[in-house]
Amino acid sequence: MHMASSLISKVAKAKMYAAEPERLQFHSFALTVRGDNDTHTVTFQEGVWDCTCKGFHEDHFCAHTMAVERILSVTIPQSLRQGEPFDASGIHQV
Repeated sequence: MHMASSLISKVAKAKMYAAEPERLQFHSFALTVRGDNDTHTVTFQEGVWDCTCKGFHEDHFCAHTMAVERILSVTIPQSLRQGEPFDASGIHQV
């Protein structure tokens, strides 16, 4: 009986955490993004973004990193978000 009540408690807590994603903060990860022309690798290591696409290396942000930020939203610390928002001129705010 203890095992079942323990599992129920863990599932309930997991649901609570999942409903409040701001409780989670990523520190590092790597993933691939299938772009229109190629597949690129996006990494986030100790607060530093990188992408294998040419655009990232020219501008230090790209559609691939911004897409990942949109998906992960509040799980990336606000001070480390580099994709959006843009100001009215369309220039990335640093």
